[in-house]
Order: sequence, then C-alpha cells, then structure tokens
Amino acid sequence: MAKALITGATGLVGINLLIELLDKKRFQEFVLPYRSEEKKQFALSYLAYHAPHANLETLHWKKGDLLDFIFVESLMEKDLRIFHCAAIISFKKKDGAEMIAKNQLLTENMVNGALSFPNTFMVFVSSIAAMGRADNNEVISEDTYWKPSDKNSNYAESKYESEMIVWRGIEEGLQAVIVNPAIILGAYKHSQMSTELFQMLYKGFNYYSEGINAFVDVKDVAQIMALLEEQNIQNERFILSAGNFSYHQIFDWITEGFNKPKPKIQVTMSLGKKVLWVEKFLSIFGRKRKLTKENLETSLQENKYDSSKLIHTLEYHYSPVQKSIQWHCEDFLKFHKE
Repeated sequence: MAKALITGATGLVGINLLIELLDKKRFQEFVLPYRSEEKKQFALSYLAYHAPHANLETLHWKKGDLLDFIFVESLMEKDLRIFHCAAIISFKKKDGAEMIAKNQLLTENMVNGALSFPNTFMVFVSSIAAMGRADNNEVISEDTYWKPSDKNSNYAESKYESEMIVWRGIEEGLQAVIVNPAIILGAYKHSQMSTELFQMLYKGFNYYSEGINAFVDVKDVAQIMALLEEQNIQNERFILSAGNFSYHQIFDWITEGFNKPKPKIQVTMSLGKKVLWVEKFLSIFGRKRKLTKENLETSLQENKYDSSKLIHTLEYHYSPVQKSIQWHCEDFLKFHKE
C-alpha cells in the first residue's frame, strides 16, 4: 500500500477526505502538514466523532509552512499520492493580492516538490470559480475558457493561476488530476465559507438572493477524489456539482433543517450596498464583517455548471442536495453549534 500526503487536512475538504481514505484502508501511512495547533486538535476531535474506529497510528502530523519549499521538499518521496487541498480563502478586497501570490506559491512548491521524485501522483483541489464566467448565461463546462472579467473574484483568480501551475507540472511529467468543486456543503469550524453559511442561518438571517450557483456535498468531493486517485485518472479536470440551485432555495432548505424561519427579504444590489455600508461602519467598533462586495456580487449572479463529464467518467451518483443539507444541519447541531 502507498503513502498519502494530504495538505489542508485541518480544513473541511481535507478532514473529510482523510476520513474517506481511512475507511478505504488503501494507505498504510498519512503525512499531514499543519500550521495551527488549535486547528489540528479540532481536526482530531472531528475525526474522533465522525470516524471513532480510525487507526490514528497511521497519521503523521508535520508542523511547518507549505510556503517554505524546504519544508515541502522534506514531505516528498517517491511513489507518494498527494491530495493538495490547502488554500487561502478570502473575499476581502484588501486580501486579494496577497492571497493570489500565496496560493500560487503554495501550489508551485507542491508541484515542484512532486516533480523532484519519481512516480508521484497529485489530486489538486481547485474550484468552479477558476472556470471563469460564461457569456449570456451559458452553462459552464470543463471546456469553458477563463476570461478576465470584473465578475471574477480575487479568489477565483488565485485558483485559476494555481491551476495553470498544475498544468505546467503535467507538461513536465507530473501525474495529476484537477477537481473543480462547486460551493461545498458541510459544517466545519475552520471553514470560512460553508460553516459560516450554516452558522448565519442558524442564528437567524432574513435575507435571500435569487442568484444561482452549483452546490456539492463535501462527502461527495472526498469520495470522488479518492476514486480518481484509485483509478489513476490523469491529465483531466472535472467539475464536481450535484446541481444548480438558487441561493433562495438553499437558504430555505437550511432553515428547514434547523426549524428556523425562512429568509423573507430579497437582496438586490442597491440593498446589498446599504448593508455593506452598515457592516463597514460597525466593523469600526470591532464587529466582524460577514458581507463583502465580492460575495455580494457573486450571490446575485446566475452561474450554471455542467458536471456530466465526471458522472460519465466514474458513473457516479451525487447525494441529493436537499438530503445533504438535512444531514449537515443535524451534524451542525450535534457537533458545531456555538
């Protein structure tokens, strides 16, 4: 059996991937780089709750910074199976340039490190944001080309540029496959995007948007990554999406899962800008901002994605989104509620 390296194992995708791979018993050892002792301890508690029979002796935690190539190189060896999930995520404009640079460097270190050893294989977690935006509300597929646009967030640009580094690695001999998950559904304390959505609606949120996007269960993402590695599928990219839904519908399903009132006020750009101004003002007094201009604009867009390539390649059946949300609401109430 081979050895697996998982970056971002203290995050939502990484920890669920670890649970999936532990269950498959395909690997005899796991190398898990981390930076924060707090996040590592939370990951271990999440693991104990969701995979109580997992063999923790197979886990080798390595403290260090993936932006340091010397540290990354120390993690590498021949025949290694790499699952690169780590990335910096922010939708604050002031963080944009730094996030783009660091996500590029982080991926460049992983790719260059892998290329230094024979027979390594990488599954790289990108994002549907890296697909760009289609014209005239066309459905976006793996054949959609990236176009510079004001509609692309800094996070989207950082993932696109990171993907280009992986493709460069493939041209130089790296065995790799790229996944582009939709908005990932899952409750996890150290996940900025998904858990904040569950937390926000649990505490009470009265706004919704008729914008459309694609969604996928984190457990599906983990299972698909494991299958792509197991089947040694290379030189491809796959959109991971269980379907396209309005934020209005997703919000309704989450509030139903919590038995909370459904949001009643539809957000428009003009209303959103007023909320942004209020949040910016309140941030002066130390309140954490939950809304940024980037995620406001994204929530109002209608972006639809075609995931048929992955479905046909693996003959995969996604979890129904409404059912996934119900499960994650129950999990949130048991494990994540603050």
